[in-house]
Amino acid sequence: MSLSDQLTAFLVRSCRDTVLLPWDEMALDELVESPLPASASQLVRLAREANSRAMGDRTDLSLTTLRADRIRELLAVRWGVGTDHLDLAARDRGFSSPESAVASARPFYLLARYNERATRSASLV
Repeated sequence: MSLSDQLTAFLVRSCRDTVLLPWDEMALDELVESPLPASASQLVRLAREANSRAMGDRTDLSLTTLRADRIRELLAVRWGVGTDHLDLAARDRGFSSPESAVASARPFYLLARYNERATRSASLV
């Protein structure tokens, strides 16, 4: 078989219907059998409750109005880096950019900022 045919065969054989790669599937299998999904569910519930309480008290407050610079500062503290190294720290954790990390952290900011114990005990941050 020519090199071109070998490459074509490799690409066709490696093509899948899903975006999951074999190592992702193994990691997901491990995840399903761990206590992490329950911890994540609890963390989401606590964050929703904190956000609802805060927004009930302040009608001008919403997740979109939270200051990105404060979320960046909290992420830097949690990750043990300076804000000038947040780009690399975010990429180390699978985010494409610090902005992506901030967007992902936004729903959890109030909980993490004002109830650090809850977010630390969930072992997710």
